[in-house]
Amino acid sequence: MTNPDFVALAKAMGVHAIRCDSVDELPAKMKEFMEYDNQKPVLFEARVVKVRSLSPPPSPSQQVRPDLLADAHVLFARSRSTSSP
Repeated sequence: MTNPDFVALAKAMGVHAIRCDSVDELPAKMKEFMEYDNQKPVLFEARVVKVRSLSPPPSPSQQVRPDLLADAHVLFARSRSTSSP
């Protein structure tokens, strides 16, 4: 199963939509999002690639390990060609 095109759906409903496909785009896209003039609702889609599965998930009493936090920084760095759109 693949996700729908959320940006296309948002635009079809009159919502301003911004998509970020890479970590390189993130600063400019976040700037666009934060500076939006609020004339209508806005959707921000950040497309990511699954890097690591937390299976089983840590219990709430456990702290997230630093190496897992570091993995979050590489989510956008993966090429879109390695994931299904």
